Amino acid sequence: MIVDPESDTKPTHALARVSMQGRAQPIARIDPRYTVARASYLARFADMSGLFELGDFTLVAIDPATVRVVAGFAQAATITPASLAQCL
Repeated sequence: MIVDPESDTKPTHALARVSMQGRAQPIARIDPRYTVARASYLARFADMSGLFELGDFTLVAIDPATVRVVAGFAQAATITPASLAQCL
């Protein structure tokens, strides 16, 4: 689940959020997707490059099966994984 940051001015149940169910699988270092996933991770978390030196750090790919979007209070919808991919 991904949720908007909490706010003093907005009730918790009114925060925008996305939840999904799917299959999560580790991305092996020899997998062709690994280089792209690593670059994406470091673009977002540039100061965390040291994690890749740790033997137990693993990148994980999630293949979503169902996606639920709540844009705010009384604004919910189920979208397809393809629609989610377009948003990203």
